[in-house]
Amino acid sequence: MGLCFGTHPAPAESPVTEGSWSTLPYPMPINPIHVGLLHTGKVLIVAGSENTGSQHDAEEYYGAVWDPVTGTIAVQDLLWDIFCTGMSAMPDGRYLIVGATNSYNPFYGDALASVFDPVTEWSMPPAVRTR
Repeated sequence: MGLCFGTHPAPAESPVTEGSWSTLPYPMPINPIHVGLLHTGKVLIVAGSENTGSQHDAEEYYGAVWDPVTGTIAVQDLLWDIFCTGMSAMPDGRYLIVGATNSYNPFYGDALASVFDPVTEWSMPPAVRTR
């Protein structure tokens, strides 16, 4: 196994030719905790209780799918608090979501796992306890 290193620093690119960051021209209806780009061109947004203990206590948990082409954000009520989870894209385009918030005061996590399918969007199966 060999390694290859450049001898000169890479030139800085101009935002004009490489893109730029900007604020959305419309409000985000939920507080994103994680986001993931889907192969459909849409964006998975994970919020759960949005880092709000009162929402957690009221069992108000949210996720969404944002379509940047149309500007629509489809918010979905969820059955478990996916705040403070880990999220990873899988080779088939689905997202594995692991962990959950069990309580805020004191803060405890929960060993849950679920899979988001970008084709069916929010038809998430029930969370599976991982221990």
